[in-house]
Amino acid sequence: MFSLPERPRLRPLQLFADEAAGLIVIHDPQDFIEDFGLDLRLAPLLLACDGQNTLDDLPGALAQQFRQPWSPEEVTAIVAQLDEWLLLDSPRFAALAARRIAEFRSAPIRPAACAGSSYPAEPDALRRRLDEILGQSKTPAIAAECIAELVGVVAPHIDLRVGERAYAPAYRLIERFAASLPSREPVTFVVLGTSHYGGDGLFIASRKAYATPCGALACDLDFLDRLEARLGYSISADDRAHRQEHSIEFQAVFLRHIF
Repeated sequence: MFSLPERPRLRPLQLFADEAAGLIVIHDPQDFIEDFGLDLRLAPLLLACDGQNTLDDLPGALAQQFRQPWSPEEVTAIVAQLDEWLLLDSPRFAALAARRIAEFRSAPIRPAACAGSSYPAEPDALRRRLDEILGQSKTPAIAAECIAELVGVVAPHIDLRVGERAYAPAYRLIERFAASLPSREPVTFVVLGTSHYGGDGLFIASRKAYATPCGALACDLDFLDRLEARLGYSISADDRAHRQEHSIEFQAVFLRHIF
């Protein structure tokens, strides 16, 4: 049984008003809950749950700021429902978040967070989609000897549905690089992605394989061991920032397709 927070505070959620539907659309950037809609008339209460007002303060704050007369019983009941929906920064949410993070940290494979939304979740459909993207761009005019010595490319990390024209040139180069290899032996790629969810330290590595609809992309654990030994500290001890981060996932999808 979880108690309500004394000063209710909404979690860092993204709220969008859909006035035509009369809804507030709620998106959780941390991906602990799925998107859903609330009655637009609840907007004042959501705004008043700022961590400053107590439960007892909320009816007065709603009446003063928004001219809405809500009874203490109504406010408490709705705040309790918001907590059950995991919208509040509360003991209930903290327990769920800790459980989800522990499950992620103990898993050997990082699930594909964006499959089915940013790109197809079905393998054959994904292969066709990636072939379409790569077919949009001519291979950059670079000499074969330079391709064989390719050391890196700069690629976007935007949703594939809107950034396909920018992905194509980068991964056409990697296609040419793959074709130049004498065999199809595994190749280690160091993928540097932006963390949109913060985290400690300058770099956060993960020892997990990255799942894609076309198969998992393994982590080179020997390379990571050597890197951490050279650094003198671990950069993979806490990889929770990888759980819902898309910037590396999109690269894994292309690399698994090519290799």
